[in-house]
Order: sequence, then C-alpha cells, then structure tokens
Amino acid sequence: MAPPPPTPSLTNTAAHLLTVKLSHDNFPLWKAQLLAFLKSHQIYGYVDGSFPPPPSTIDDKPNPAHNSWLLQDQMIISALYSSLTDTILAQIVDCPTSHEIWSTLNNLYSAQSTAHLMQTRYQLATLKKGSDSVSTYFHKAKSLASSLSSAGHPLSSHEFIIYVLTGLSPDYESVVSSITTRPEPLSSSQVYSYLLNHESRLTHQTQTTLSSASFSANSTHFRPSSNSSNQNRGRGRGRGRGTARNTPSGPPNFFSSYSSSKPVCQICNRVGHSASQCYHRFTHNYQPSPPPSLTAHYTSVPNTSTSSNLWFPDSAATNHFTSDFSNLNLESTPYAGPDQVSIGDGSSLPIQNTGTGLLPTPTGKFLLRHLIHVPSISRNLLSVRQFCLDNSVFFEFNSSGFLVKDLHSRE
Repeated sequence: MAPPPPTPSLTNTAAHLLTVKLSHDNFPLWKAQLLAFLKSHQIYGYVDGSFPPPPSTIDDKPNPAHNSWLLQDQMIISALYSSLTDTILAQIVDCPTSHEIWSTLNNLYSAQSTAHLMQTRYQLATLKKGSDSVSTYFHKAKSLASSLSSAGHPLSSHEFIIYVLTGLSPDYESVVSSITTRPEPLSSSQVYSYLLNHESRLTHQTQTTLSSASFSANSTHFRPSSNSSNQNRGRGRGRGRGTARNTPSGPPNFFSSYSSSKPVCQICNRVGHSASQCYHRFTHNYQPSPPPSLTAHYTSVPNTSTSSNLWFPDSAATNHFTSDFSNLNLESTPYAGPDQVSIGDGSSLPIQNTGTGLLPTPTGKFLLRHLIHVPSISRNLLSVRQFCLDNSVFFEFNSSGFLVKDLHSRE
C-alpha cells in the first residue's frame, strides 16, 4: 500500500488535537491520543514502519516519491515533538525518522506502562467505599477504569460492576444481592442509579430513627469502696469478660461492668432477669416485642480515667454512644438533624455523626451498628441489646460483673 500524499496542515492540526504531552507517568494515555491522531490521518504506517522510505534515486536520478515521503515524515516528527515535554524531547532529538522516535519511546516506557497498568488494576481491586459517598466512590472507580481503557486494556461493563460491588460496605448487601441475582445484566449507569437510591434510603432511615428517638443519659454516681485494692471479676469462658474495679489502677478494660439500671433480658426485652433465666431461651422462633423507646443510661464513676477503649454496657440503651470519632472505623455519616442527647444534669449534648464501628477486644472484634458520635459525652455507652443482636451473643450479669457468651454455643 502506497503512503498518502503529504498533508500540509498536519502540524497546525496536531497543535490543536494533541493536548496531552508525554511525561514519565502518562505514556498509555499519550499513546492512545497519538494512535487516534495518526490513524485518522492515515499516517500511522510511517511510525510503525509499514510505510518505509522509497529509494532516494531511480536510475541515478532523484526520486520524487522519496522527497514526498521525507516531507510527510518531517511533518509527523514535528507533530510528535509538539506532544513531548522538554525532558522527553531531549531523549529522542537524535532520531532521524518518526519510526525511530516511535520505537525509542515504546522501548523506554513500555516496561513502566506495564507496571502502571498492574498498579491501576490493583488499586481498582482493593478500592473500598468506606466513608465516601456513593458518588465519590463510583467516580474513583470510574477514573481507574478509564486509565485502563486509555492504556488499551478496557474493562468490560460486567468486570467494572463486579469491582464496584466488591468494595461496598455491608449496609449495601441487599442492593448487591438484588443486582447480582437479576436475570438480565445492568449497565454501569443503572448500577450507579441503584446505589444512589439505596444511599438515599439509608440516609433517610438514619435521620428518621434519630428524629423519632428520645435520647437521654441518666447519670448515677457510685462511691468507691475504702479498700482500693479490692477487685471483683466475672469469670467464665465467654467471648468477652467484664471486670468491676473499685480502683483506677491497672490497664483500662474494654468493658465496664457498672450499670445504672436493672438487667434487661436480651431475648424477651423484659426487665428483671437475664437471658440465662429467660423462659424463652430455648424457643428459637420466639420474636420479642421491640423496646418502647431509644434511651441511653450511663454511669459516671469517680476516679476512673476516661479512655476511648473503655465502654460501659447499658442494658436500657438501644444505641451505642461514643465521644471518639475514631470508633466509627467502618462507616460514618455526618448528622444534620435537630436532636441532641439529654443527660442527667439537664444539659443537652449535640450529635455530630452516626455510623458503624468494630470494637477490638483481647478475644476478637465485635460489630457496633447504630453507633452515635457525641463528642462531649463523658463515657462510651454500649447498648446491650444492640450489641447482642449484632454479634449473636448474650450478657450474663452477676454480683461480681458480667460475661459475654456466644448465643449458640452458650460459652
């Protein structure tokens, strides 16, 4: 195939169309731009070598075809120069033809390009939504997918959707199940719309729950014993262990066993007995009635150091409260509603965030859903009922403290 005739306006066209200049970290994007430009002008054969230069003479006479080819090749070189930074240009300035320039740049940056592709794919595979909005998370994933596409390795719509769904938090499990079990495939824009709708529902449910709740924190003071060395421990092989201390000495516990109210059964929600004494403890299909309202009763213990690792179980609370934002380590949403937490002295504390967290303990990690961030609250409050529902455990209280046991193994 003969090369096309020279294009006099090629250099001017390149100045307007080649907007991305080659640097050390954007070779795939630059190459994609150049390929589209060269192929659209039918001159890609010059740079890939399929349009070699004709002989300079024929029968000892100058060959007009060679002069025409040389003119076109110089125009292509000028277009390539206009798309390079000064640093890159210095590396190929001695190359006499566009084919040599193209080959040199490919040899210099192909290895870097492969590493960049692997890094981009890894970033996409490990991308998590976390506390980002659906819009921010989706556009991060879309940007990474676009980088792969511009480098000549586009993802199929199905692959991209799988990456997006994999990085979602557990709150999106229902919509993920709905999308993955549909008989007909969805486009990425349809999936984006589904996720936005689900996010809106989650936000509405959170605000509705907080607006309808009556938050209160009733303070009860305990006077420490004169014997500061006395320690009472709850014993057993439970998944968690509570310790009641009358002295601030020693390392802080993850749970405090003080409680300001009578025990509430985690099975039937009735006050006055624990789960181990409940008549319904062996009735697996028993459905308890919900508690009447959301409350939080906290105990203020003198001479006890405040720590973000110290949690006070509250058998009357239906939400967890924390003063430390870092405890919302799985997901958090700023709260813009009017509600505040009313404490025992009559003052009100503002709510700043709501979300979900993981509580690490020496025996494992526990899930904390419906966790409310109140920066000025003096104690981290643990809703016994919510904790049991989230982790399939139950609390066993006694005169010395409490145990947290697995609901199924009873240990």
